[in-house]
Amino acid sequence: MRAAAAVALPGRRRPWARLGLAVVTVAATLSGLGVAGAALVGRAVPSLPRPELGIDSLEELVGRATSEPSTVYAADGTVLGRFQPEQLHTRIGYGDIPETLAVALVAAEDQRFWDHAGVDVPAVVRAALANGSSGEITQGGSTITQQLAKNLFTGNARTMERKLAELSFALELERRFSKEEILTAYANSTYFGNQAIGAEAAARTYFREPASELTLAEASLLAAVIPAPTTYDPRQDPDLVEQRRQEVLDRVAEHGLAPPAAVAEARARRPEVQPPLPAVEQDPYYLDYVRLYLLDVVGVSPQRLYGGGLAIHTALDPAVQDAATRALQARLPDPAGPSGAVAVVEPNTGAVLALVGGRDWEQSKVNLALGAFGGGSGRQPGSSFKPFVLATAFEQGWALGDALAAPESYLPRSVPDPQPVRNYERRGYGVLTVAEATRRSVNTAFVGLTEAVGAEQVATVARRLGITDLPDPGAVGPSIGIGAYETSPLAMATAYAGFAADGRRVTPSPLRRIDVPPGTDPIDLPGAGPGEQVIAADSARLVTRALQGVIERGTATAAGFGRTAAAKTGTSDNHENAWLVGYTPQVAAAVWVGYPRGNVAMVNVDGVARVTGGSLPALIWRDVMAAAHAAREVADFPPAPDRPPGRSTAPAAPGPETGGTARRSPSPAATPTPPGPAATAAPAAPPARPSPALDAAADARRRVCERVPTASIC
Repeated sequence: MRAAAAVALPGRRRPWARLGLAVVTVAATLSGLGVAGAALVGRAVPSLPRPELGIDSLEELVGRATSEPSTVYAADGTVLGRFQPEQLHTRIGYGDIPETLAVALVAAEDQRFWDHAGVDVPAVVRAALANGSSGEITQGGSTITQQLAKNLFTGNARTMERKLAELSFALELERRFSKEEILTAYANSTYFGNQAIGAEAAARTYFREPASELTLAEASLLAAVIPAPTTYDPRQDPDLVEQRRQEVLDRVAEHGLAPPAAVAEARARRPEVQPPLPAVEQDPYYLDYVRLYLLDVVGVSPQRLYGGGLAIHTALDPAVQDAATRALQARLPDPAGPSGAVAVVEPNTGAVLALVGGRDWEQSKVNLALGAFGGGSGRQPGSSFKPFVLATAFEQGWALGDALAAPESYLPRSVPDPQPVRNYERRGYGVLTVAEATRRSVNTAFVGLTEAVGAEQVATVARRLGITDLPDPGAVGPSIGIGAYETSPLAMATAYAGFAADGRRVTPSPLRRIDVPPGTDPIDLPGAGPGEQVIAADSARLVTRALQGVIERGTATAAGFGRTAAAKTGTSDNHENAWLVGYTPQVAAAVWVGYPRGNVAMVNVDGVARVTGGSLPALIWRDVMAAAHAAREVADFPPAPDRPPGRSTAPAAPGPETGGTARRSPSPAATPTPPGPAATAAPAAPPARPSPALDAAADARRRVCERVPTASIC
């Protein structure tokens, strides 16, 4: 059904208007802040001020709420683009809100809107009880009036002060304005996703029609988006939004807000969402990262981002960004072939110098450099995850010269029903040092080492260095050592930057500063760059030494670009994902190559029979890193120690006294703790359990040393 005129809205009823302010305040705060805050709120209520709105009409306030786009600048001051709505904000006039939209908004957000005086006490109490029983905020009790107060006055900080201010403004709005005015202002100021602020912009963005022509089916979709515009994005996850839309219609029917026939028609008619209008801008993947970072990390409201007149100064280096874009296009020219993603991070500042999440933004709108944060999913990093096993081993006292068995296949013993692990070349190597196993990227040796040091310990080290998208603690297995769990190029570049930063956690950021218009609140940015020491500096330097061997004479030789560098290749099963991740003392970068649509084998790609991390990703990485260092002085890594942290003597020859392992992990009580912050940051190692791979290594090593006592593993 279409709305041909304004709503025949119910009359105003206020059974709660004379409730004491203290009771209402306590109830509202229980919903937003938890039961524990009730006593504090009760003391705060008597001094709660009545806000001075200083306006004669809500139309006037909403009309100037979003007025100027925000401009985004590269590090050299050039303009990258602007954040503004796909459709400019246009108000629906008072009295012109279509009936279909009014019904959908009330059903979705505030079924008692026409009956309360700004705060729905029964709903708040229900939310408070639910939140109290769960121990966290699982339900909210905010009315449309409270949400309008948040949109126009208070912002969305989860603090007691903000919640009290929201309540005060809501009560004052109800005192000053009619329900019709409040509902219209809410429709005009609410964010509907995809940069659409206000119902008029949303109707034109999604349906290419004015709000006055919204059907109940379309209006219910707009209402479904409001609680979480990023999650309920009808262009990214239409099935999830359709499920939510049906729930809105359930409430319409339950509360009798529309005739049953109209509801049935709306249920059956799934709205057709239009594709976005083409945008003309530079570096859309980096702009997408900036947008997500501002909304989800910094907490800037959509209204302020898309209409607050901000000057957003980023860390983007145009030369590096251009090099990354050109490298992907040059090395992956076939539109039907694999695509790629690049992330470049500066270890000493955390600045994200470049980020490219694919080959064609207009085609996919998915930022593959960000993984799940960018609207897609992560990808298996393969052997590029092995440095986190190395770091864990060095924290537990292992050394580069310790021996590992490297059979052709290896059956993990720490998981039920294990599958055999095999080497890429389908051959065994006998016994290798840790350094040589890294250089050759031997899977069987690393799965055995992962079992020896503990898969969960490897996950802990990786999380501390910035790989935050791993499964929950206790849910990882030994396959983590060869990159079985998905992650993103930005996370990998950030974690490797931690090795370059001598074991300190690097926090990435695309922003340098934000200038705000005069008279508006400043925007504080989260800290970036190196922070907490999460592994010992000596452990990080030993990882670097091992990875230098990979790029000098191992699987990553094609990535060399004439500077001192450390890198690791990665290739997942069936050549479905290929990686090159590495760093110099000044820059860390990650390159992923694969098919955007999913895990598809990469064979016969642009003259490459089987794509591995050492092929196309290495060449892309080389091109990007050469550009990133063109204006930088030559720098070398700090020297690595001869022995790992906490290990003062060379390991004893393996044998019965060491449990038959090539190098058994020392127990926590016997391992000296390195000084400094890393003493508490490094994960404790569990008592080592003998591994069949290490048992075999002990025997092989003994035989080698009997024949060649001067061998490096003896």
